[in-house]
Amino acid sequence: MTFKCVVMFLLTLSLTVSPLLGQMDRGTINGTVKDTSGGVLAGVEIKATNQNTGLQTTTLSNDVGDYRLLTMPVGTYRIVFALPGFRTFERTDFDVSVGQVHRLDVRLEVGEVTDTVVVSANSELLSENALVSTTLQNEVITDLPLSFNGGRIAEGFAFAVTPGVEGDSWESFMGGGQAFSKEVLIDGISASAQIQGNFLETPASMEAIQEFKVQTSGMSAEYGRTSGGVFSYALKSGTNDLHGSLLYYGRNEGLNANTWMNNWNLSQDPSNPRYKRARDREFLWGGSAGGPIYIPGLYKGRDRSFFFFAIEHDSRESYQLGTLDRTVPLPAFLDGDFSALLDKSKTVGTDALGRPVYSGQIYNPATLRQEGGKWVSDPFPGNIIPKSQISPASAKIADLFRKHYPPSVNRLTNNNAGTATNSPWFRLTQYTMKGDHQITDSNRFSASVVITEKPRVLADDGGIWDPEDPNGFGGPMARARNQNVKGRRITISDNWTLKPNLINTFSAALNRYINTGSSTAVAAGYNWLPELGLGSANLPNFPNIQFGDAVNGIETTEIGGKQGGGGYYAGNTFIVSDSMDWIVGRHGLKFGGEFWHMQMNSPNWEDMPEFDFANYTTGHPGANYTGKVGFGFASFMLGAVDSGTRSVPSSLYGRRNYWDIYINDDFKVSPKLTLNFGLRWEQTLPLTEKYGNWAHFNLDRKNTIHNVMGAWEFATGPNTTFEGEKDWKEFSPRLGFAYRLKETTVIRAGYGLFFSPIGIQSWGAVPYAPWSTPDIFGTDTMASSKNLPRFSWDVSSGYPGNFKPGQRDSNFLDWGIVSYDQEALKAGYTHQWNVSVQHSITPDTRFEVIYMGNDGNRLHSGFLRRNQPRREEYEALKDPGAWIWDADSATAAGVKYPYPGFSGYAGMAITPFPHVTGCGNWGRGAYCPWSELYFVGSPLGSSSYRSLQLVFTRRMSTGLAADISYNYSKAKGNTETAFDESWDETGACSYWSACTGVQDIYNLEEAADTVVSYDQTHVLKGATSFQLPFGRGKKWLSGSHGAVDAIFGGWNLTGIFRYASGRPMGVIPAVWRPGWSSLWDGGPANGAVYADVVPGADLSARYFNSSGFNPADTDDPNNTYFDKDNFSNPTGWKLGNGKRLYDDLRGFSTLNEDIGIMKYWGIRENVRLQFRLEMLNAFNRHRFDDPATDLG
Repeated sequence: MTFKCVVMFLLTLSLTVSPLLGQMDRGTINGTVKDTSGGVLAGVEIKATNQNTGLQTTTLSNDVGDYRLLTMPVGTYRIVFALPGFRTFERTDFDVSVGQVHRLDVRLEVGEVTDTVVVSANSELLSENALVSTTLQNEVITDLPLSFNGGRIAEGFAFAVTPGVEGDSWESFMGGGQAFSKEVLIDGISASAQIQGNFLETPASMEAIQEFKVQTSGMSAEYGRTSGGVFSYALKSGTNDLHGSLLYYGRNEGLNANTWMNNWNLSQDPSNPRYKRARDREFLWGGSAGGPIYIPGLYKGRDRSFFFFAIEHDSRESYQLGTLDRTVPLPAFLDGDFSALLDKSKTVGTDALGRPVYSGQIYNPATLRQEGGKWVSDPFPGNIIPKSQISPASAKIADLFRKHYPPSVNRLTNNNAGTATNSPWFRLTQYTMKGDHQITDSNRFSASVVITEKPRVLADDGGIWDPEDPNGFGGPMARARNQNVKGRRITISDNWTLKPNLINTFSAALNRYINTGSSTAVAAGYNWLPELGLGSANLPNFPNIQFGDAVNGIETTEIGGKQGGGGYYAGNTFIVSDSMDWIVGRHGLKFGGEFWHMQMNSPNWEDMPEFDFANYTTGHPGANYTGKVGFGFASFMLGAVDSGTRSVPSSLYGRRNYWDIYINDDFKVSPKLTLNFGLRWEQTLPLTEKYGNWAHFNLDRKNTIHNVMGAWEFATGPNTTFEGEKDWKEFSPRLGFAYRLKETTVIRAGYGLFFSPIGIQSWGAVPYAPWSTPDIFGTDTMASSKNLPRFSWDVSSGYPGNFKPGQRDSNFLDWGIVSYDQEALKAGYTHQWNVSVQHSITPDTRFEVIYMGNDGNRLHSGFLRRNQPRREEYEALKDPGAWIWDADSATAAGVKYPYPGFSGYAGMAITPFPHVTGCGNWGRGAYCPWSELYFVGSPLGSSSYRSLQLVFTRRMSTGLAADISYNYSKAKGNTETAFDESWDETGACSYWSACTGVQDIYNLEEAADTVVSYDQTHVLKGATSFQLPFGRGKKWLSGSHGAVDAIFGGWNLTGIFRYASGRPMGVIPAVWRPGWSSLWDGGPANGAVYADVVPGADLSARYFNSSGFNPADTDDPNNTYFDKDNFSNPTGWKLGNGKRLYDDLRGFSTLNEDIGIMKYWGIRENVRLQFRLEMLNAFNRHRFDDPATDLG
């Protein structure tokens, strides 16, 4: 669907659908009107006029004196109460906030209606419902110091200010909910285009945001599709006065302090240019304009039609280096000399000929043979490969290593650094447009368009980096890519007042997200395959090359890119929403519903080659010391490819629908007590693929080759789904109350059941594409034999090719087996509740104590169901690492032989589906699938969150505004993310934390009682803004003019601060558990392994002294953070007795202050100029990364 067609579709929809309909982008004013004796007054006309636009909203008080002004656009109002026989009451400068219920009680005095009592005062800060939220006004957030690293994103202030909201714009956790499960609303309708609740890639310009509200508990029934909370934005509208803004921000490395790591490296090597202050520049400009629509001689839109437009453009280049966490080969390795790996003092076993096998020994695959059923080969003398055996293609790549990627420090591992930021080159342009029109006095229409263009260089896929590359791409073998993200959002809304007590709101939206990408090597203009002697194809990107698993903790970081620019993915979400507000006596009823149509399109026509080298090629395949001999980079120097593949063009088109209906009742029992009731029913419909091009590994279907359960089931058409039966009972009640104990104190409590969103939570049209399309589009794979090399890339001139057309064979097996849980349509749910007390210290100052909880059940997770054997059965094995290839070898290893032809480790033989993990497939797929079994939508997760919050809020008054909170909390769970794709067992943690996944998937209750990676016990954070009381109109020098006012007046100090305890850490053992853990080529990752912990050990003791830190020597005792002797590797093939993460073992705390200094000059009455200086991390505090916790 083209952009033009979509516009026409929405315009047509707005004209043909009856305007019935969540004003989640608006506010409400309610209260009671009485006379001076306390008697209620019925029939009072209440008229609210927006002081900027002149638009009016009118209602009447009912027979009990109550009134409600509904669906009020965010803004400042003049509210007039009039009744014959009483003096008119007028309240001015009354602010209405997004999603907020404001109370305004009025007492009318007897007198002439022409007599008016005028009071100028803002709305009170006390709440009329159980909603726990933080509201940020535009004039506050635009004055705060903002790290505009990647454009100005208003969402960043939620993490800076709101208690219980942690993370960042990519991965956020709200009130204990999972990542990727929050809701984001713009003008009352969802902004989700692809990944649920993710607004990072397609944000509206911050210059266009009027107000930003963060809701973390107590939401009413109109809110859903969240396990934790809601971000709600209200866009600016035009007013009767033409107004606008211009802005420019600049940042330059000349204003920055050098990084701690760069300074240390310069202390060791002062002349090294790599560690000078790197280029780090960012420039942001923008502007806005709004006012009445005016066409000379044709139309004057004052009090009727308005426009608003904003643009922002951000440009950033940041080439600072990060920590040394990548590994490039030593210069000797590039000549074939691997003597540095050989340790003859460590004998790790004996080979089939009875010869000792030394740690790090390199063997010649040309001599590989079998002796007595075991593989054996001869070692290279001195661990040195003769020059005559070095591959010509590998020698050319070795020259590139010498030129672009010399080790930064002389050590075997962690000797190269990537960029400190994932996006060293970045551009973002945002356009936001909004129009409002008063069709009649009772009907208002608005529309908005948000367009984003976001090209950038991404270095988020690991890989090595050359900081001196003149293109800024990291050199020819970097894994960086050029990405271009485009966002399109169109919304319309119609608000129709049928009666003063009956209002309808209709909304519709299209959210579109497009992501294209290609390797940076493409932009560099090379044609690498023929240049390296690896083929004649015109494929410009450097081939992706992997060097196998670590050997004795030493590995080589992979090189090259996978994207050649032959594909993209695009998400489209169409939403139609309708709601009705109806006031009946003391009841404020609201009912409505929403329908979503979601699309995810991922056309792909790439055919890029990939080469994989393995350590066992230069080791002894199948030996129980496999992870201690051989070396993948040595295999690479020989050109002995273990496996290779070429991507096959494929295109997929995912589809899913969703709908909900709800009813809510705000029952004002008395002026002091309000009860909130609500009920919501929502349903997510099954995922389908438009052309039926996908499949599901059905656990109940028999593989007819091996006569075991587990085979592919293919879609038979566009309506095929694999997600099982629906749960039609997904009703979610909401309850709450607010009781005004006295005029300045409110007690509140609320409970709600919330269902987590099930959308299209994946990178492609269907999860794990293209692995979820087996034998459909065909394959081009030279799969590993796990022993002999598959080919020499010199002999074959690159990848020889092995294309096989797809035949939809249910017995087909290859790496990447995907199974859809048959309960995937049962949405996860959370029980959320809160109790709070609000106290108004002054009309503009509020203090609040909140206790809230969130308990998650049947949360979806891709990490909690695996092809894992039972722990007791696994630990009973004599040797899970024994290689079995027939019934006799299986008997000797103490396991049942899974099926004729199986070969693999004994630990693999006892997995529920051994034909997925092991070797011996006689079908059309790989001889060794050696694969994980990935499950999608398994509702097995659970979580708990408890939080005590102290919140101080001061609205801007007498020059001071503040939002300060302290949060004492505990978050536990066995899952942290609702994203469907889980590529390894470490994914149970957020990307901040290196920890294992769940060890025993059959004991998830124990795993759920473990702290999660984002848990921080104490968090004190906030934002303040202080207008210095000097200059004209201020407390001091109030009568100053000219130079005195220009010098001393208009100063403003702002700040954001955060002080937080450290996050919990895990300890990762260095053990080989074939069939369970993937370490050392132990096979697929069917689970994690915990470390052993000494019983009674004090894990909270710390020994680190930053003044003695020595980055050059990882074994320096001064680098010790905690007592390593408290942990050990499990022995005897056992699993660990520890945990995924430890509450008492925490990383470094966070101490940070950002300070802004602003100076305003008044040019004329309505024009002012602002100059600002922002100091991020003002005191230049260095926070060390949490220590590495891998056991050697």
